[in-house]
Amino acid sequence: MACREDPNWIMCKNAQVLDRDSVYTKTIVEADGSFGGCPSGDRTCTAYGACNPVDPYGDTWKCRPTNNYMGVANISQRYPQPQGSTVWDMWKYNASKLIGGSWFSTQAGGNCDDPSTTTCQWRVVETVKTVNATCVNANLHKAVIGVNPRCFSACPDPADIRSNCWISCFYSTLFGGAVNVEKLVDVWLQGYESSDPSENGCPPLPL
Repeated sequence: MACREDPNWIMCKNAQVLDRDSVYTKTIVEADGSFGGCPSGDRTCTAYGACNPVDPYGDTWKCRPTNNYMGVANISQRYPQPQGSTVWDMWKYNASKLIGGSWFSTQAGGNCDDPSTTTCQWRVVETVKTVNATCVNANLHKAVIGVNPRCFSACPDPADIRSNCWISCFYSTLFGGAVNVEKLVDVWLQGYESSDPSENGCPPLPL
């Protein structure tokens, strides 16, 4: 919806957001706890500059930080206000407040599994499971639709998740106060804990 209305919106340049063949991977990471990968060099931060020096769209990124320490940011404090005036800017802002959590940034130079690293900060302990994003997303959609089915059924095509009507119903329901956030998190996690569709599980993909 956002990219149809405003193709120049920053998220519309993110292939990870737009790719319908995306996957989600649950990974257990061990860190030494000496965080310092914030732009300022602090241990923790509410703002964190992304770094993607090889951008598929040819954009130039300003990479921060310049050290190898692992960064951590509080998601609920990351955006003090919406970053624009559109409804999708508000959705992004509300999403950061809905569940919270932490965003960990693992700098490549701090990877303990890399023999050439000089700043051992983190390592991958286990890659638990990789699943199709469409499977997990469909389970989340089902949970939100169940809270407000009348809104979705009123759309010209209730099954068209890309329509403006469906998307507006989804976010108005998600942020309307009737969704049990803890149950929504459980639905998300169940995609990794089970492979049974009747339990909101998702089949594993080859690692």
